[in-house]
Amino acid sequence: MSLLRSFKYAFLGIGRCFLYERNMRIHLVLTLYALYISTYYDFTRIQYAVLCLVFALVFFAEMVNTAIEELVDINSEGFDFKAKAAKDIAAGAVCVCAVFALIVGFIFFLDVETIKEIFFDTLYHPIKLTGFLSSVVLAVLFIKFGIYKKKI
Repeated sequence: MSLLRSFKYAFLGIGRCFLYERNMRIHLVLTLYALYISTYYDFTRIQYAVLCLVFALVFFAEMVNTAIEELVDINSEGFDFKAKAAKDIAAGAVCVCAVFALIVGFIFFLDVETIKEIFFDTLYHPIKLTGFLSSVVLAVLFIKFGIYKKKI
């Protein structure tokens, strides 16, 4: 298999997760909001690297969880305790990564003065407020419905 074909399949897998997995879309939306909010902070390159690693860790865990769920579904007919355990453990791994990401987020973003600045900067600029409110509506629709309704 060629290197380009390998990348093609990898990107197809990534795309499939974003298209069909609601939790992956939640992670993506939260990542985009975190990146936007980070522009109000004076983060160092190391802090941005940590943020990127945390984002990647959560995406990775969600993708592995999705792969495990798909494999278990292929190999299980009806209810199976071991299949349930595999799915629960994989979901638990995502939860651990997401909680770690939240902790890092609190450490990096919990600055009351900057939070106030973001709030009032958005509130008192109609274009920013409209953009934010529009993004929230679009984010909720994206998370809820994705792009396709039918899973292939």
